[in-house]
Amino acid sequence: MLTLPSVQVGPDQYNAQLLLQAMPNTPLGWGFLLQNAVKRSANDAAAATSTYAAEIVTMPEVDLLNNPSGQGKVKAQMKLIPGSNPLLFELTQLEFL
Repeated sequence: MLTLPSVQVGPDQYNAQLLLQAMPNTPLGWGFLLQNAVKRSANDAAAATSTYAAEIVTMPEVDLLNNPSGQGKVKAQMKLIPGSNPLLFELTQLEFL
């Protein structure tokens, strides 16, 4: 499960939870399926930890939990698969920090 506590989408912010999905026909082989997205209230708004623009989600720093490689943080990017319902994102960039 990938939890993004604050994703900036235009003027709004959302808390999003996504489920890891195998995508063997893509270059990195992985993606994420949107499970839940809740719009944050103006009173609850915080600095965005991720952004969504032009069908790309950019995550400058993600903490990995239960990672066998021992690496703790990554920078990642994923792209929306057009027409997917529920929303499916292909992992397009992954870099250990």
